[in-house]
Amino acid sequence: MEVAWVNYVYEVLASKPSDVAHRLAKVVLAMSVYEDGAVFALPELLALTPEIEEIYREMNPKTLRRDVRRLVEAHLLEAVPEGSSRPSTS
Repeated sequence: MEVAWVNYVYEVLASKPSDVAHRLAKVVLAMSVYEDGAVFALPELLALTPEIEEIYREMNPKTLRRDVRRLVEAHLLEAVPEGSSRPSTS
């Protein structure tokens, strides 16, 4: 993964509280290691890494959906039909 992409993700998320920014960055960066165009349903996002699974296990199930929406609004993810998402290519 390119350092420039990691820096960009954290720069975009800098206005969020640090715990939220860290959580959001974990999700988008974990998705970024997959091939371009890879699509993830919400349950698949939980299985990206053991750390992500642990983070969201302790939270309300709506938190992941809200976090994906935040990442889409930040243009770090792209929403696709059926409630899935993929890393943004723009």
